[in-house]
Amino acid sequence: MSRRVASSPSLGAPPGRRSLRRDIACSTSDGTAYCVMLGVGESYLPAFVLALGLGQVFSGLIATLPMLAGALLQLITPLGVRATKSYRLWIVLCATAQSLTFFALACAAAFDAAPAWAVFTAATMYWATGLACSPAWNTWIGLIIPPRIRARYFSHRERLCQAGVLAGILLAGWVLTTFAGPDYSTKLGTAGANSVTSEIMLRQSILRGFAVVFGLAGLARTVCTVLLAFQSEPRPLPHKHAAVSAQELFGRVRRSSDGKLLAYAAAMAIATQIAQPFFNPYMRTHLHLGEGRCAILLAAAFLGRVLALPWLGRIAHRSGGLRVLTLGGLTLVPAAGLWAVSGDFRFLIMTQLIVGAAWAAHELGVFLLFLETMPDRERTSVLTKYNVLNSFCIATGSVLGGWLLESHGRTAGAYVTLFLVSSTARALALLLVWRIQSPLTRSSGLLLQPLSVRPDAGSVDQPILASIRQSDDKADK
Repeated sequence: MSRRVASSPSLGAPPGRRSLRRDIACSTSDGTAYCVMLGVGESYLPAFVLALGLGQVFSGLIATLPMLAGALLQLITPLGVRATKSYRLWIVLCATAQSLTFFALACAAAFDAAPAWAVFTAATMYWATGLACSPAWNTWIGLIIPPRIRARYFSHRERLCQAGVLAGILLAGWVLTTFAGPDYSTKLGTAGANSVTSEIMLRQSILRGFAVVFGLAGLARTVCTVLLAFQSEPRPLPHKHAAVSAQELFGRVRRSSDGKLLAYAAAMAIATQIAQPFFNPYMRTHLHLGEGRCAILLAAAFLGRVLALPWLGRIAHRSGGLRVLTLGGLTLVPAAGLWAVSGDFRFLIMTQLIVGAAWAAHELGVFLLFLETMPDRERTSVLTKYNVLNSFCIATGSVLGGWLLESHGRTAGAYVTLFLVSSTARALALLLVWRIQSPLTRSSGLLLQPLSVRPDAGSVDQPILASIRQSDDKADK
């Protein structure tokens, strides 16, 4: 947000020191609790589907198709904000609904009563309510935090959010291991099981673990809701954004830099999602990794992202976002194929560290180039539509991967084929990066917040628009 919007007299006087300290404390705690929810709850939804016996393909699709439905529903956010006449009220309502989805999943796990349609509906509601919060929160937080402290504050908040995701992943892994044992995936459904009765008991034990995990996720989101309600909101609400229609945006694909970037991002999303949703079932059904080791691999990808981001930020500052984007693409190409090389746990940890860093470079490069090639006033509109396009491409890639896996019989060899096809598609998508032209600018000031957790990416991030040092800030001085 510009200085003029953030401190205009029409919005009222800036909040007092006591109010600002409260807002900062609540926002920091809210972000940390939200990221704990991501690590504890969302990242283990595919494993929950496997525990219910709903199949490997459905386990992969549960992380992608509901996301598309949620992305489409996020388009009603402007209407929701206008109807409630409050960013805060709209966000609190969405956060409350999102917490209820986890409590519903916890009940389903406790009573072992969750048909596929019910899990799919809950996941869709989770994504819809979560993504509907994002555009409104991005605008709201820019009005709360004064420009003079944004860079320092969001940098501190981002570190705590990353710690929250990592803590959530490890906490959930410990809970599930406690309930089912570290070798649950090896015991369940194998010839080594003592009897049908013992297998049923083992399954019920892991489902009780998921009930605890989803209950913790719902509790964390409830804490977020309370903290959000305590934050202030300026009056009246500002409306200073240019709307960019989908037709206009797609018309830029051939003639403008941001359109060419959009084409590359879409192609890479389809290519990566051919394999990405199916790492979870592969780890559990063919590598027979227990919940503890799966949690370690998930944490390794996230750690790779955290360790790489400061280094990538320095590269972006010196050489621009295009260099970072290209580096990410080159590393993503062989990433899926590495899973076909070896099932050794130590090798997979190293693979996850590299993959997490590659995804950090890709996402940071995409967002930085959007900011370099996009007028300030169009950012909110374009990024909202980008979320929809990205979710559509994720769903498309996952459906292609699911069809390929199903047609090859869901064997270990079918997964290897899936990973190699994804790497080949990524190489073809990378050809589009050479079409992108970007001014060599020193990109700085952009900070990201975790939006989702993926088994071979660590987390999927969204930009905090208020952290951007915008050109119109300078013009307003």
